[in-house]
Amino acid sequence: MRPASIRTFEVLILLSLALGLAVTAMTWSSLTQEVGQGLVIAVQAATLSVVLWGVFLVARRANNLARWVFTVMFGIGFIAYIPQVAFLFSAQPTVGLLGTIQVMLQLSALMMLFRADARVWFRARRKAEAPKAREDQPA
Repeated sequence: MRPASIRTFEVLILLSLALGLAVTAMTWSSLTQEVGQGLVIAVQAATLSVVLWGVFLVARRANNLARWVFTVMFGIGFIAYIPQVAFLFSAQPTVGLLGTIQVMLQLSALMMLFRADARVWFRARRKAEAPKAREDQPA
């Protein structure tokens, strides 16, 4: 059974995705004017696909590499988001607030991946897979 931290991670990340889609809907006209509808749709589809695949790997397969990829992706996204905060709050306060809530949801979700019960779960999964890897190697 998956630990509570992993289940919480999954819920928080999915809420963050839903909030991101809401922000995209709220800013649709300005986004599509700047870069075009096709690019916005492509970026949204790619982002959703990558994040959902990552959530699956982390929350359902206990994939430690995916956990670290999520962590690095968040760090890069956070660094990119910081310069935008003031602009978002001044230009569109609701979007700024929702974007900040989205970042906080993501940070909270990531914190769940490094709680004690989650670390034990990832470690147990690695140990369970290690004998399989040795059995698959030719003698």
